[in-house]
Amino acid sequence: MIDTPVAETRLPRLETYGRFWSKLGDVLVLEERHYDQLERRLKSEWTFARRGKVEKRSLSIRLYTYRELCTLFEQEGFGRPKAFGSLTREPFEIGSPRLYLSTTIVEDM
Repeated sequence: MIDTPVAETRLPRLETYGRFWSKLGDVLVLEERHYDQLERRLKSEWTFARRGKVEKRSLSIRLYTYRELCTLFEQEGFGRPKAFGSLTREPFEIGSPRLYLSTTIVEDM
C-alpha cells in the first residue's frame, strides 16, 4: 500500500499556490510555491523572520502521475495496482485529496 500525493491530486488545486503569509507564534512565515512543468516538481521557498533574524529554506517534490506509479510498480514485479481516493475506498479521480495504491507481488510461475 502506498499513500501519496500525485499530479492528479495537487495540480487541480494549483490556483491556491502562490505567496502566503502566516504567523507561527512569534515567527512570521512567507511561503512561495509553484509547479515547474519541465521538471514536474512542486517547489516551495520559505522565509522565516523572527526578531530581525531571517532564515530561508526550500523544498522540491517530484509529482508522479497515477500512470507513472502504476508503470513503476509493474516494472518492479508488482501486480496491477488498485487505486482509491480515500481510506474508505472511494474511487480515485482527478482532485482526490490523496492517492492510495494497493498491490501485490506477482510470483513467477
